[in-house]
Amino acid sequence: MIPLSVSWDDIGGLVDAHERFLAGAHVDSDVRDPVLDSWKRCRSAGLEPHRLLVPFVPDLAMEDPFLRAAGPVLTRLTASLADVSMTVVLCDGQARMIQRHGGDRQLLNRLDEVNFAPGFCASEAAAGTNGVGTALAERQPVLVLGREHFADCLSPFACAGAPVRNPLSGRVEAVLDLTCLRDDSDPAMLRLVREAAHDIEAALLEQATQREQALLAAYRRAARAAAGPGPGVSPGPGAGAGAAAAGTDTWPRQPERPPWARDDGGRYAEPLGRVDMAVLREKAEELIASPHRTLDEVTLSGNRVATLLRRPIMSESGETGVVVEARVLGGPHLRHTQLLPPPAEAPQGQPPP
Repeated sequence: MIPLSVSWDDIGGLVDAHERFLAGAHVDSDVRDPVLDSWKRCRSAGLEPHRLLVPFVPDLAMEDPFLRAAGPVLTRLTASLADVSMTVVLCDGQARMIQRHGGDRQLLNRLDEVNFAPGFCASEAAAGTNGVGTALAERQPVLVLGREHFADCLSPFACAGAPVRNPLSGRVEAVLDLTCLRDDSDPAMLRLVREAAHDIEAALLEQATQREQALLAAYRRAARAAAGPGPGVSPGPGAGAGAAAAGTDTWPRQPERPPWARDDGGRYAEPLGRVDMAVLREKAEELIASPHRTLDEVTLSGNRVATLLRRPIMSESGETGVVVEARVLGGPHLRHTQLLPPPAEAPQGQPPP
C-alpha cells in the first residue's frame, strides 16, 4: 500500500464544508453523497461533533460458527498489513467492537483515546460518521477519511468498513473495518475490506448444511428467472428476493406509480431509497425465518411505516415456499419470496408471481 502524500480532505475546503454544514449552509457540491447523508443522520440524532458519549459493554463475543469462518480471514488480512500502521477491526451487527488486530503501539494508543476499542460501540448514533457505523447504516462498504468523520476527535483517522452478511438469510452479522491515521491511508483500503468481507461470507456458506446449500441454489435459480433489471442494493451473496446468481444482487423494481401510491391529496409519495430497501429486505428475511409470526412493522426514513405480512405458498404437495408482502403507506407494494427445497432435486421454474 502506498500512503497518500497529501491529506486530500484538506484540499477543496472539506474542513470549511463541515463548519458550514453545522451552521446550516448548503454543502452538497463539496461533500461526497454517502458522507453528507451520514452527517445529516448524525445531526438528526442530536450528535455534537465536539462531544461523544460512546456506550461500553464488557465481555462481548460472537457465536463460534461465525468466528470459525472469520478467524482465518482476519489472520491473513492482519498478516498482509504487518508492514503498515493499520488495525483490523471486527464489530458485531450492532457496531460494537469484538476484536482488534494489528497496528503499532502509537496507533492503538490513539484509538484507545477515542474509545475505538473492544467493547465500545461505533454506531453512527454513538460515534457519528465512521467506517463501522456508516457501513452499517448504508448497508454497503464505505471509506471515511479525515474530516469526513462527523466527530472532531475522529478527524485524524481514516477507516474503511464493509458489512458481513449471512449468505443464507442476508442479515448483517458483523462489520469488518480497517483503520489507520489519516496520513497513512490508501484508497485500496476499501477494496481490501470488501474482499475480506466476501471471504468471510464464503466461509460461512461452506459451513452450511447440504439442505441449506440446496435451498440457496434453488433460490438463486428462481430469482434469476424472476428478477427483472433494477437497481442493485448489494445485499450479499444469495440474499433477497431479487438476488441473481452471477455475482449481482438486485431487488425487484418498484411499481411505476400505481394508483394506490397516491396520498390523500392525490400526490405520489417519494420512492424508497436504497437503505430503506435494504432494511425491508432484512426484515422480510427475519419474518421468513419465523414460522410462528405473521406480521411485523418497521419504521423507514421520513417516519414512514412499512407493514410486513408473511403468507405460506401452498401446492398439492404442501407448503412450497413463503411470501412476505410489505406495504408502505404512500409508498410501493413489494413482495419477497423464499422457496423451500424439495426432498430430492432442486425445484424447476420460477417463484409465483
